[in-house]
Amino acid sequence: MAEGRLAHIGIGKEVAWGTSVAATAYLPFISESLTTEIPEIVLPEVAGIRDEGPSVQGQRRHAGAIEFEVRPEIIGHFLRSALGPPTSSQLVIGAYQHVFVPDQDAFAVECPLPPYTVEVHRDLAQAFQYAGAVVNRLTLRGGGDQRAMRCSVELIAKTMARIAKTAPAFEDQPPFLWTGGNIQIGGAAAVGLESFEFMLDNGLEGIHDIISQDIMYLRPGSFRVCSLRLTFDAKDSAELDRFLAGTETAFSIQLDGAMLVDPHKYSIKLELPKVRYTAFPLNVGGPGRLTVDVTAKAKYSRVDSYAVQVTLVNDVAAY
Repeated sequence: MAEGRLAHIGIGKEVAWGTSVAATAYLPFISESLTTEIPEIVLPEVAGIRDEGPSVQGQRRHAGAIEFEVRPEIIGHFLRSALGPPTSSQLVIGAYQHVFVPDQDAFAVECPLPPYTVEVHRDLAQAFQYAGAVVNRLTLRGGGDQRAMRCSVELIAKTMARIAKTAPAFEDQPPFLWTGGNIQIGGAAAVGLESFEFMLDNGLEGIHDIISQDIMYLRPGSFRVCSLRLTFDAKDSAELDRFLAGTETAFSIQLDGAMLVDPHKYSIKLELPKVRYTAFPLNVGGPGRLTVDVTAKAKYSRVDSYAVQVTLVNDVAAY
């Protein structure tokens, strides 16, 4: 009997899209939903019987999500696949800074984003290897009982194969905690923000040609969009006033981990220079205190040349 607690996920950075590589980093995860979908195609034949016609397999789609808590080393690979390669620099010996912004250039003609091979071992005889996997959507969230920053990545892959499982080796750094984080809105400390969710949607779709069983290339089907969902305690009308006026303001979210090399800590920082609230449904739902669930978008800033910038500090020299 297979057990979920005995599963593992490994990833490896590909040089060419869809050319599988062995896992080099491993991810402690919460859940995964990667599947291979093969639609049934019923041939529309009339053959003198009441039963439907014979079936053939349709074209395959390999996709799904992985949810995990954000640790300072492996998260860089998922940021790279979602945003593009970072600009990396050495702060001091043993401490490196990686700055990610959404790339305007494509990794390759057939694949806009940097691809990875993803191994999912499900405690069966063989592991599942998804080659040519890219992060189509990346979500960072926290609040309530989620005291660690949590990430969900939605992947699209080119192919799936069965392989012998590899031996996992996990990083030893704990996840980033929201406790002690520094969150600013419009340059001032955010007070009363109870939950935060940021999602980057690359809008990709897999394309098949007439003879292919697996996807032949990836392309953007829509614009890239950065969106937010926030819960505020309704302590005053400052954020409501921004919504009513259509004001765009800057958000900054930084979480620090353990000391890396003094004075540098493991850290992750999101900078959103132009956030616009899109809905601010402030209502009285009963006698208790008022909270409001807000939606927003992080818009592209031509001054900064990005909609979001993620800065990661850790002990990894390059991604």
